[in-house]
Amino acid sequence: MIYRLANSNRLISYLIFPVLALVFWLVSGTEDYHYNFFDGENQMVLFRPVHLLVKNSPLAMGAISFLLLILAGVILQRMNTEFGFSRTKNVLPAALFIYFVCGLSAFHTLHPIYFSLIFLLLSLYRIFNVFDQRKPYSQVFESGFLLGIGSMFYLNSVFLLPSVVAGGMILGRETGWRENVLTIAGFLTPWLFTFTYFFLNDGLPQQITILEANLMTTNPQFGNKPGILIYLGYIGLLIFVGSLNMIRNYEEKKISIRQYYLVFFLIFVSNLIILGLVPSASEEILLVALTPVSFLVSNLLLSFKRHVWGEIIIYMILGIAAYLKLTAV
Repeated sequence: MIYRLANSNRLISYLIFPVLALVFWLVSGTEDYHYNFFDGENQMVLFRPVHLLVKNSPLAMGAISFLLLILAGVILQRMNTEFGFSRTKNVLPAALFIYFVCGLSAFHTLHPIYFSLIFLLLSLYRIFNVFDQRKPYSQVFESGFLLGIGSMFYLNSVFLLPSVVAGGMILGRETGWRENVLTIAGFLTPWLFTFTYFFLNDGLPQQITILEANLMTTNPQFGNKPGILIYLGYIGLLIFVGSLNMIRNYEEKKISIRQYYLVFFLIFVSNLIILGLVPSASEEILLVALTPVSFLVSNLLLSFKRHVWGEIIIYMILGIAAYLKLTAV
């Protein structure tokens, strides 16, 4: 039932996954809307004003995180439709992404990764528009600029810049050094304005301390949470099967789709590297990694001749997510 709805373009298809996500958010207690930031994590230049505004209102933090999650789903759906990831109109990638996040109950509250994710998706949207274009100067600059803004919420996003630069090279036609320089220049522009402002107002040393904390603070990963490891193991199994399916059918796909998935692959691998090498990176980076995973699993579900397999896979995602939410393991 849920898979059939996600694999269609009816009005109820667009309503069902926000409603299901809302259920997960509503069953949270007030204490679930708090997140234990390490020192400096909530002090990033663009996140700090938002956090100061709502830090004393747990419900507001939960509501904002939910709205940002739905906005991310809307952008994913726009990408799915505009760039032709599937032959039929459906909402599968957006629905799968939201269902996956439902299982990460630690992030059913306000966290800078949500804002960073929105700007990353907008950055990818612009870079996907580069496909088969000559001299896509404005698109690559805007893509870098959007990623730069996102990194001012969540600093570890800076490590996604090489993937975005590579994306412009992969998707563009006859791209060269100018496109690479413009992407990097776009990324640096918001940071240049920020550093200039704090330099003129004698706040630069404090900001450098905050940036250092956001890179070097050791942030425990997963901790004593066997449930989340089981959940990630199930997602990992879907990634493995989905990858085999993608490899088998890769040559049958349009050139544009192949290249989009290659960019997604770079984003996914970059997130694994960030998780493994950056001390401050923890579970939050999974929200970014789940973006390409949602498209990969969507492609897997659409390859099944019998809808029952899609239903089973989605019900298992929601079932494990519900178990984690109710038992907090």
